[in-house]
Amino acid sequence: YLGRAYENIGQTDRAIDLYKQASVFLSDINEYKMQASVLNDLACILNRNQEYKLALFYAKESMELRKSKSLRISEQLYLTLGEIYQNLSVQDSAYYYFNKALNSDNIHTLKNTHISLYNLCKNSNDGNCSAFFCKKASLCRGRLKKVYIDSGVEMLNVVRIFVITFITQV
Repeated sequence: YLGRAYENIGQTDRAIDLYKQASVFLSDINEYKMQASVLNDLACILNRNQEYKLALFYAKESMELRKSKSLRISEQLYLTLGEIYQNLSVQDSAYYYFNKALNSDNIHTLKNTHISLYNLCKNSNDGNCSAFFCKKASLCRGRLKKVYIDSGVEMLNVVRIFVITFITQV
């Protein structure tokens, strides 16, 4: 996604324009699943840009597109909706969507959902709730760290095999 690249270098307005263009293009070629993903990414950028009502509009567009085309609604979209509602101070809706996001198989989505729930609990002064989700977020971080360490060890072994093979052939 070119929009993501522009956002990463701080050109948010350009990123938003590119996501909007991509959505129209994907609709024109009937790539609805990809379009729904682009709409969710657009909602995320707008949410980070504190344009909450517009972010909510695009997240709902993604949801409606997924429903109308009988596509699976991703937990990432639920997380996005929860974050937007949290920023709009609509706590009940935020809890509702965060709880749906907890069904994710994606460790990154789970970690971010636990962090968001921790913040929601902390802001409502619920110490037991915030402690629970803080612990859950820490467990996710630990699992992610292990995955990255294990994949790094695996990559290091691949490099060693390549070097040994190269040296023996020379």
